[in-house]
Amino acid sequence: MRSRIIIAIAALLVIFSCEKPIEPIQRTEEVSLSGKIVNVGLTSFDVQITAPEASPYYIACYKAEDFKGVSVSGIIDDIRRKTDLGAAWASFLKVGNQTITFPSLYSNTKYRVVLFGMNASGETTSEPMILTTTTQSFGASASLESSTPFSFTIEVDPDRDDIGWFGVAFTGSASRLDTIDDELLLTYIRYYIGEDSASGATYEEIAKFGHGFYSGECNPDDNLLFTVVAIDKNLRVVSGLTKLRFDPSQEGLQIFDEKRTSHIHSFIYAYDHKELGVMIDFTGYDVAYPGFPNNTISFNGDSKSYYGIDMYKSTDLECATALASELQAQLEAAMANPAYSSYFAQCQTPEDCLGLVAYTTQNFYDNGKIWYRLSPEEVMSSLDGNSIDEVAFPISINRIDGNLHVYPYEYCVSRVRFSELDYSFETSPTKASVKVLEKQNTSKVRLVRL
Repeated sequence: MRSRIIIAIAALLVIFSCEKPIEPIQRTEEVSLSGKIVNVGLTSFDVQITAPEASPYYIACYKAEDFKGVSVSGIIDDIRRKTDLGAAWASFLKVGNQTITFPSLYSNTKYRVVLFGMNASGETTSEPMILTTTTQSFGASASLESSTPFSFTIEVDPDRDDIGWFGVAFTGSASRLDTIDDELLLTYIRYYIGEDSASGATYEEIAKFGHGFYSGECNPDDNLLFTVVAIDKNLRVVSGLTKLRFDPSQEGLQIFDEKRTSHIHSFIYAYDHKELGVMIDFTGYDVAYPGFPNNTISFNGDSKSYYGIDMYKSTDLECATALASELQAQLEAAMANPAYSSYFAQCQTPEDCLGLVAYTTQNFYDNGKIWYRLSPEEVMSSLDGNSIDEVAFPISINRIDGNLHVYPYEYCVSRVRFSELDYSFETSPTKASVKVLEKQNTSKVRLVRL
């Protein structure tokens, strides 16, 4: 594994007491006080304080963007409110020469430190001093190392390896991913880091260090956004987002007999001669009159042994009727089973009865598209070693009448004969050339659907 460290030295701007003070103040005594910022890092820096022995002072750090409106009088008033509740003035003060570390900061962020002398009575003893600096930056590049219709690998190359990185892949509509707010993405990322931590994972298990890879699965019609952030040992996100927007490669994917009806979208597909499958998407449903879907896949006429018809050669209506009859048989068997009689006794409508044995289109609609993937070798094994040729993929949305009769009201059937297309599947697929990734540098896979 290659590893490189590029330490970005943050610009350091220190403004001493010569800077115009925040406000004029009345002092009961004059204390010689100075400070300078040193050891600026990615998430911390130190302030070296020079002060007379036993001379107390107050020091605080703010993000530059939060510094507007900060005043000495406001600070003192805030401390006074706390002392009125029982806190001691001395608990807010530092004394003498020392180096103070401000940890748990954010990378590439401008900070301001306010410093002024103050005694235990709440009286200021010096003009306020403002020190300014910017923490070091974290950057990373993310590039697509490989992409197929069903998988991807992203190469991540951070510009430093002294802090861990965490990757998350999001999927959603292209318009959504192209415009989603960074803060919302960071909210999701923090949530998933918290999930991993709650499950017992350590920082070293959650974070990856240096050059590495993130691999995941996807669907050919996914729109993808990959994000990378730096996380510290406290599992805080301490950097901005590195983002990579991409869509899966379609190379090797072939679509056969794509069909669309009012509420159904489906087709048969093959991928690289090594995979066969179907896609089903219920694009809507009637809330007032629910439907109950059913589907199957027939290879080389094997539907005859179960449904009594060859679905490749039969009409669409005959296929849909066979699927509805299957639900009818399941319903009658369930109603005849004493174990389920109490459930059926509570049914108020025919739809309630069929709903006990079938998912509605609403369930499928809420789950989005379904890609059903099959190994050609397993299919051919069920066909006694014969090659896959005639494939039928019928889908039916069924309804039920007052007599508890199940019937199809919407249906479509996709069909393909591979021999006509001179397309065949490998019976002994050669192992694809896969890049070997070191386990410690391959990020945990997470695909978040937005």
